[in-house]
Amino acid sequence: MRHHAAPIAIVHMGQSSRMNNAEATEIVRQELMKYRNRPYSELVAFVGTRIPTIVVTGASGVEYQVVVQVTWEGKPNDDIRVTGLIDDFGWRVFIPLSEGFITGPNNDISATW
Repeated sequence: MRHHAAPIAIVHMGQSSRMNNAEATEIVRQELMKYRNRPYSELVAFVGTRIPTIVVTGASGVEYQVVVQVTWEGKPNDDIRVTGLIDDFGWRVFIPLSEGFITGPNNDISATW
């Protein structure tokens, strides 16, 4: 018996993507700095919690949504990964731009920016 794949639905989001990657990167990094400036002992409290999504309007007038996730980088009570995800409510919702950093109990920061 042969099974046929279900048809793929393509949904139009109502706007073309106007996301400026440079602007989005700057915004998500600004939001991440709020966490990057905190000590490891404070970040531990955010691991596994749902941090509210924020909406930011960029200088271009485009609205972005930013989500920050804090997770263990491997085993509990070891390094923490803080990831910021940003999109413009368009197709980037499915593949958001991301930035992040890793910190550990000694408060050393590992990031490329």
